Amino acid sequence: MITKDLHDKIEALITQKGIELYDIELLKENENMILRISIFKKDGVSLDDCENVSALIAPLLDVELTSLEAYHLEVSSPGIERNLKKPKHFLCSIGQQVAVTLSDKTTIVGILESYNTEEITIKEILKPTKKKQQTPQDTKTHVIRLDECKKVKTIFDWKSYALKE
Repeated sequence: MITKDLHDKIEALITQKGIELYDIELLKENENMILRISIFKKDGVSLDDCENVSALIAPLLDVELTSLEAYHLEVSSPGIERNLKKPKHFLCSIGQQVAVTLSDKTTIVGILESYNTEEITIKEILKPTKKKQQTPQDTKTHVIRLDECKKVKTIFDWKSYALKE
């Protein structure tokens, strides 16, 4: 189990390296215990970042998790498309495209404009109709209560992504 004290110690170590702790999960996959540490940087997480954080926190985990059965430590970025659960997740994702699935299973896709502890604001870009071309004004702003959200995740527009040579 990851206590609040251990979480804070891990976060303090990672922060010293100019990296943010995104999430900690302790889970069982195929009979193996996995301690998954997700880290975040605005300019992206490199393999070196993951290796450095792993080496940095391993001694602490060896001391703090003696009662835990054998586990595998995984340190990685949260990914380009990631679930937003904690206040920090939402705050780090302002300005990014998100998909919000509501309790009634409706999905709204748009730009996360703001977050507070009770609601988020999404600017949905409306699709053009056959009758009219899309203009910059073709948006709709949604203020959504967090208790109405079943799932919120960042999404990446793969169609507009072009490989750079």
